[in-house]
Amino acid sequence: MDAIKAINELYFFASESRAFTIDDLLCLVDTDIDSGAIRKALLINSRFIRLQGRLPIEDHYILDSSLFQWLVQLNFRLSQIKKFRLTEHQFTCAINNLRSDGRWDFPPIEAVRWGQSLGLICKAYTKQQFVFPLARILSFMKHSDIYKQLLSDLCESRIWEHSLKKQVKEFLRKGFSKFKEEISYIVRKREGLQSQKKVTLQILGDHFKKTRERIRQLENKFWNLCCHINYRKPFISAFLCDFMDNSGSLIIDIISPRANLRKFLAKCAGVPIHEFTKFGLFVLAAESKDFGFLRPSGTLYEYVNSSSISNLLELNKNLCFSGKDVQKLAKEISHYRKTNLKKGQRVYMALCHIGKPAHYSKITEVYNSLWPDDVTNERNIHSVLNREQYGIVWIGIKGTYALKEWGYERPSKTLFETVTEVVKEKFEKTGIPVQKSVIVSEMGKYRKIVRPSSIAIAIHCNPNIKCVSKDTFIPREPDEMIDDEYKLDELDDILT
Repeated sequence: MDAIKAINELYFFASESRAFTIDDLLCLVDTDIDSGAIRKALLINSRFIRLQGRLPIEDHYILDSSLFQWLVQLNFRLSQIKKFRLTEHQFTCAINNLRSDGRWDFPPIEAVRWGQSLGLICKAYTKQQFVFPLARILSFMKHSDIYKQLLSDLCESRIWEHSLKKQVKEFLRKGFSKFKEEISYIVRKREGLQSQKKVTLQILGDHFKKTRERIRQLENKFWNLCCHINYRKPFISAFLCDFMDNSGSLIIDIISPRANLRKFLAKCAGVPIHEFTKFGLFVLAAESKDFGFLRPSGTLYEYVNSSSISNLLELNKNLCFSGKDVQKLAKEISHYRKTNLKKGQRVYMALCHIGKPAHYSKITEVYNSLWPDDVTNERNIHSVLNREQYGIVWIGIKGTYALKEWGYERPSKTLFETVTEVVKEKFEKTGIPVQKSVIVSEMGKYRKIVRPSSIAIAIHCNPNIKCVSKDTFIPREPDEMIDDEYKLDELDDILT
């Protein structure tokens, strides 16, 4: 009981919004109270968050309401300077202000986890970084003092201890109660708040036996009154509760049951929305100009690759997405782009997936695994590859293709002709037979070779050179050329 009494006394001590240790508490209460009992009482009290230290004696405790207020204030400060991201080191330096002495080397995991549950802080896509979606939202607010007061009210009512969805409904009820029942009904129907489908002006006109223009006027009256902060307060509170209920996520599925509600609340709160209709998503606290960087650029692979898109989203300083939001948006963009690729682009992607020069039969196999809804045969894939679009090139080996971005070029001469040229050039320059190792090393200056066996065949079966000793060669004289047209054609088929 003494420990519980000490905890009750602590509420006054903790009002200064600082984290404290058990030793700090013992300085305020009777010295005969056992520190272990106090620690146990703190751990079972849900209002205190334990910030674990390296040793039990270094453990700190903080009221959840104090941590809420501190994180909200941090979001307000960040919103004022338009900075929505902090490195782990920067956040650690900031949260160390909660301690009266000493410092944390890393952000307390428990504090981060608790803040994440309400969207007051989120882990970024980039490791060892944090983002603050609430700061991004607050940057659009014109009446910051009002929002501070509303968040303070939510803190005082300990909103996180209640069902946030129920709180949203309650604030909606309070908001609509300020309007006539007819107007409230029209807006609810027009915004699709009672069902996912929005009702037309004509249907509402028929219901109330009024013209469509009159229904539009009543709807506009609602939005004109919502320009006044007193009418908007309940809706803004509902928006903030909904934001916390979604743990700070700014990405919403268009087909989500709560999509219309979130769009309506954002509109009431003055938070912009950007719709990605073709991706099936919409984004809170974002404008169309924020996504100009997503236009086609770089290679086709980067254009459709989910990781590349994630990196682009992460580099944009105007956006403020949690790591999960970045991955979700990038995945949807990638899926849409892959689905709408042309045949040649899909073949390019299949070759990218393989990652090295490949025969058209292998490319066909990978293509069909990537696009099972567009299964095709080897002949069609070979036909597309022969067009050599999107940086695809034939590399001089029968049925084998690669990408220019890998450093490959279509050879101007056959492998036989290139070997002959190397041998002639070296023999004329030195006057001595050319070793096989020299031929192999010189080939790299002319073209990339995929299979070493191809060079071996082009050397030993080449009708234009002859072997004079083990693995040394010289050019043949014209009267020494092999006159076997069928054999030459057969060799050419092997290597082209």
